[in-house]
Amino acid sequence: MTGIVIETKDNYFILNDGLERYYVSQYDNEYEIGDILRIKGKKEKLDFIRLEGEFDFKKYLNNKGVEFSLINTKNQPIISNPLKLFKLRKQFLSRFDDRSKSLIASILFSDHSFDSKALDFAESLHLTRLVSASGLYVYFFLSFIEFFLSYRLKDKHAKIFSLIILSPYLIFTFPRFSVIKICFVYLFRIINKFVLKKKLSNIGLLSLSGIFFLLIDYHLVYQDSFILGFSIPILLNFINEFNRFKKRIPKRIYGMISLFFFFVPFEVKFFNEIAPLSMIYQLVLSPLFFIYALLGMTSFIGVPIEGFINLYSLLIENILKGFNYINPKIYAPTLGDYYTFIYYLFYFLYYFLKAFNLHPHRYNLTLLVSILFIYYFSPINHYIKEEVYFINVGQGDCCLVRKGELAFMIDTGGNVKKDIAKNVLIPFLKNRQIYDLDLVITTHDDYDHMGALDSLIKNYPVRSYINNQEDFPIKIGNVEIKNYNYHTEEDKNACSLVMSFKMAGLDFVITGDAPIMVEKEIMANYDHIPCDILKVGHHGSNTSSCDEFIKYLSPKEAVISCGVNNSYGHPHEEVLRILRKNNVKIKRTDILGTISYVSFSL
Repeated sequence: MTGIVIETKDNYFILNDGLERYYVSQYDNEYEIGDILRIKGKKEKLDFIRLEGEFDFKKYLNNKGVEFSLINTKNQPIISNPLKLFKLRKQFLSRFDDRSKSLIASILFSDHSFDSKALDFAESLHLTRLVSASGLYVYFFLSFIEFFLSYRLKDKHAKIFSLIILSPYLIFTFPRFSVIKICFVYLFRIINKFVLKKKLSNIGLLSLSGIFFLLIDYHLVYQDSFILGFSIPILLNFINEFNRFKKRIPKRIYGMISLFFFFVPFEVKFFNEIAPLSMIYQLVLSPLFFIYALLGMTSFIGVPIEGFINLYSLLIENILKGFNYINPKIYAPTLGDYYTFIYYLFYFLYYFLKAFNLHPHRYNLTLLVSILFIYYFSPINHYIKEEVYFINVGQGDCCLVRKGELAFMIDTGGNVKKDIAKNVLIPFLKNRQIYDLDLVITTHDDYDHMGALDSLIKNYPVRSYINNQEDFPIKIGNVEIKNYNYHTEEDKNACSLVMSFKMAGLDFVITGDAPIMVEKEIMANYDHIPCDILKVGHHGSNTSSCDEFIKYLSPKEAVISCGVNNSYGHPHEEVLRILRKNNVKIKRTDILGTISYVSFSL
């Protein structure tokens, strides 16, 4: 087939053949948007390995109209884009230090792949993603240029030349929608003012602009940049019109409160939390970021101010660090599409009732929504549930246990290619509204069991950590954790802790990577170990889980934690055969994802 490249990243590109869009994986990809390729490959439905809580890349591609991937491809360029914008962007970012690179990439290009403390502080305050997705800084840049040009030029010419000055950035970031949208709406406003003589209102202009973009590509309706880009200005226009008749609340305060509640689903989606002070901080700190965006765009058009930007980045990092000292958070479960729809239905219904002075109905709605809001965002379930989760961390082990306000973790998983703590564990903890861990235990020192430990302790409150056999039995709250293996050999697996605890009305046994030799010694040393749920040893390897041990424990269910299509061949067919033979129900994280056991207790 022959197609055109419509999106390109370091490790993939998206190809449009005129009928369908395809995802093509290619590391060190150097194709540019606009390249025309002749490509051969096998067409398959999109399928990605996704760990618990990770970014849903498949859904991201589906929202862009991509349903299939091409694999085992052979590519032949027919026409190459001579501008080499992707390469130029890399060269542009390479002129800055790591701190500045991460901030500029995040704000100007919506690229969050670079790490720095400054970016972590900004993300913690919920600044960069919302600023980047809405594209407001582009509007401020246009207004900034127009302001200075207006001293020398007529209003009409100042607006047109502002857009011309911005056009290289528009080309450079193409097809980033937030930038395209701002530029085109700005152009439509020029036409409306000087050609149509303001026949269209602001809301009418924005509505027609939105329809215009959807006619070009209806998939935009699923993208955050489209939703934020149009809903924010429409909402602010509506508030401004409404507030002309209401003087009791200042317009800016009323608008800020309205925007805070509008952003709630996005904050939960991006961060699994709400920061009550985020809107105030955005109001206070946005000028810093708008200045930063202006500096970055000024540097982009050729002004050599990289050194000043690096110093300004250091200033921003220290300011953000200070604001993070007072930054309370409310952790929240992820809002699904259905609940998000209900939320916005209530949101706009409230303003509808307010606009028509239907006060009794508005007060009743406010009371109902307040009750639902408090229930959803307060951890009430903590006090009536006991929960055990075997978290899908890929090829590794991680078990989270919660009872009331008590929460502890056994093993953390670990992956050399990604930070499991930041990408999986912390979002999962926030999603379960767990504000700290009372205890972390690692069964042994293999990386797939404790590789994420350092990052977890660094980025999340962990009160204590245990990995020594001598510390057992452990009493935490009213939960007792026992260990049955006291080997002290050099072999790490032979020293793996073998633990049991009771939770959610069930007896759990966690065997780490303990081999068959340890299993036989446990059977010799202990007459009986109660077991309803067995976390199968060594990810289902045949070095563990002998037939005698399974008979001895007699579990009802066996949990196998392993990665999809892992190179170790876990779980081994012999282990699966033994479990089936003993009538043990098998649950696997590579098939089911995170496996949970939940019980209500009053």
